Amino acid sequence: MILYHYPMSPYSHKIRALYGFAAIDWDSIEVPSYPPRPIVETLTGGYGRIPVAQIGADIFCDSKIIMEEIVTQSGKESLNIENASEEDKALAIRAESEVFFAVIPSSSMPKLMMRMALSIGPKQTLNFIKDRIGMMKNSNVKPTSKDRSKKILAEFLGMLEARLDKKSFLNGDKASAIDFICYHPLWMLSNGVISQPPKNHKNVMLWMKQMDNFSKEPNQTISDKDAILRAKNSTPRPLPASNNSSYIGKTCEIAPTDYRVDFVKGELVAETSDRWIIKRQDDQVGDVHVHFPKQGYQIRN
Repeated sequence: MILYHYPMSPYSHKIRALYGFAAIDWDSIEVPSYPPRPIVETLTGGYGRIPVAQIGADIFCDSKIIMEEIVTQSGKESLNIENASEEDKALAIRAESEVFFAVIPSSSMPKLMMRMALSIGPKQTLNFIKDRIGMMKNSNVKPTSKDRSKKILAEFLGMLEARLDKKSFLNGDKASAIDFICYHPLWMLSNGVISQPPKNHKNVMLWMKQMDNFSKEPNQTISDKDAILRAKNSTPRPLPASNNSSYIGKTCEIAPTDYRVDFVKGELVAETSDRWIIKRQDDQVGDVHVHFPKQGYQIRN
């Protein structure tokens, strides 16, 4: 599996930690923290978010889909959020929406920009901020005030602290899907670009250290050319059985519903209960199948 990622991406770090936990070897292509990302655009047809993963001529957009592929490759069903309790499913949605968007507004912006400048340089930091401002202007996510963000984060940390009492992970002695989903927004507080670890939450700090230890280095770093050749020299894998969808065989467009709503066009070749797969043809890579989750995405023709 090839992962297209950048170091300070929390969603990418969730996948890097999952690779380690699931003992999966992976190859790395580091991309910029903001578009344009030519290699990703070539493979996906214009998808604007990170991470993206590739297995031969199959391209996986969004960490939800990549997580499903990790479950398939590793056989670790504990990483399948669909097997979780209804409580954990609701918590997963909360962690990846309300909590995720509360982390940065709750922090000190001058300190955040200083750390980013030291990490990626002043020019890159300015470009990153410009990109994110533009992204949020065209998004369907409503900005959260600093006070409200602090309250959301405090409530979330308090809940985790209580749940981790006398337990190593959120559901006992072994990590499961909900641990990784709750971990990645908080990773920004202690290991990402924000220096604001939850010091008053002893259980959370111990849990995060354990989660940090899962992160695995790539097998190798490869070039864009190598990735293109892997796609071009491969055939997309057999399609899953599809629902009775009126979109099958038609040219469709798929995009996120919340932010960076960039539509990707292709022929819908499969639709299951939780994903769409479109076929794209590109002169550089040939035929590829691009996979999207249904949750948080939209389709139109």
